Amino acid sequence: MTSVVADTHALIWYIFDVDRLSETALTALEQAVNVGNPIYISAITIIEISYLVERGRFAQEVLTRILNALDDPMLALYLYLWLAIFQELLDKLTGQRFLICLIGLLQLPLFL
Repeated sequence: MTSVVADTHALIWYIFDVDRLSETALTALEQAVNVGNPIYISAITIIEISYLVERGRFAQEVLTRILNALDDPMLALYLYLWLAIFQELLDKLTGQRFLICLIGLLQLPLFL
């Protein structure tokens, strides 16, 4: 199995509510982890989760646990700051387009 890219929902469900994942998505995520391949996420995922925490939809624990699960949390924070600086660009790109760009760049399957 290769590495996979998880969207925001898949990531949150994998960490907090695995029963909500499809069997296909769960199998792909677990196989990647079991053989030591990374689960990639888009930087926009961190932005989306941060936004949901700010809006009170998620507890701060959600963002904290996801940042702690990353191999390099400082990279996520760096990307978060970079994306905040270029917010005008993000306003023109939807999160889904950003994720598709990442998938294309990494040439990996996407499980939604």
